[in-house]
Amino acid sequence: LQTPGNVHSAPGDADGEGMIRALNQLARRRGEIAVHVADSVVVLHGWTGSYHQKQLAQEAVKSKIGSRELINEIEVRR
Repeated sequence: LQTPGNVHSAPGDADGEGMIRALNQLARRRGEIAVHVADSVVVLHGWTGSYHQKQLAQEAVKSKIGSRELINEIEVRR
């Protein structure tokens, strides 16, 4: 059974809204992902059901963040 997921961003984070749109389809499959943007760093938090989904989330955000550093702290839960 797969449960619907949720994607969240930090309050008042306009850049995070674009990333949320890119991640919503992944999160619907299974998991919960949070995107936090602070100055030159973007951090992904939460969990997914597979390593592949973790990588897809990372790649979806990478294309939206320009020169910012990306830290992927998404946990894989099986």
